[in-house]
Amino acid sequence: MVPNILALGHEYSLFAVITHVGTMETGHYVVYVLANEEWFKIDDDKVTKVHTSEVVQTKAYMLFYNKDQLDYMHRLTSAELGQVQSGKK
Repeated sequence: MVPNILALGHEYSLFAVITHVGTMETGHYVVYVLANEEWFKIDDDKVTKVHTSEVVQTKAYMLFYNKDQLDYMHRLTSAELGQVQSGKK
C-alpha cells in the first residue's frame, strides 16, 4: 500500500503516477493508475496489473493525488447545514 501524505492538515492519497523512460530528446511515457485498490501499468495499448513496489520504485515524472476529505460542508451556514441534515435540501 502506498502511504497517504499529510499536507496542511489534510490527507491525500496517491492515485496515479506518470513516468518517462528514455532521454530528453526521445522517450516514452508510462502511467500507473490505482483502481479498486490495485495498481495497473498503462503502456500505450497494453494494461497490466503490477505490484505496489513497482509503482513506488519508479522515477516519477508527475504524481496525482485525491484529497481524502472534501471541505464543502464547512462552508455552509448553520441554517443550511440543518436543512441538509434534515433532508430538506
